[in-house]
Amino acid sequence: VDDYSDEEHITVRLPEYIKKWNGLVKYVRTKQRVGLVEARVVGARAAQGDVIVILDAHCECVTNWLPPLLTRIALNRKTLAVPIVDGIEWNTLQHNSAYFGDTRYRGIWEWGFLYKETEIPERERNKMKYRTEPYKSPTHAGGLLAIDKKWFFELGAYDPDIKIWGGMYAILK
Repeated sequence: VDDYSDEEHITVRLPEYIKKWNGLVKYVRTKQRVGLVEARVVGARAAQGDVIVILDAHCECVTNWLPPLLTRIALNRKTLAVPIVDGIEWNTLQHNSAYFGDTRYRGIWEWGFLYKETEIPERERNKMKYRTEPYKSPTHAGGLLAIDKKWFFELGAYDPDIKIWGGMYAILK
């Protein structure tokens, strides 16, 4: 979604680049600046599939990143599926696991209502049959998720009054 940019690389070069994807990627431009959060809702409305995926612009997807998220939603359309995010080493571009060993994290709120992550308690990790098993989390980072499109709008989508990054994790919890 182009949030009414005046940058040539967004308004001219990006739409031209997208043409090579033969309609699989859509370019949507707002009629005025609406802010990050409302721009995501505009994109969600324009999406034609049953599931919408919202990712921050700086995210890089690797092979087979999407099937695990879609599987959870196929099993329960009211699931908000969140990917595990690897880090990318700045000087080598090597992907590194953000988590070490059997450590798994989930989103929480701290007292200042800021998003943080904490380890899943050992008692919950011990119930897992395999390392990649999904687990519940009371919240998410906000900018990385897959969700059934109808469910997203049944929940009320994102609040259009939130104009900048932050706070999205508290809306779809």
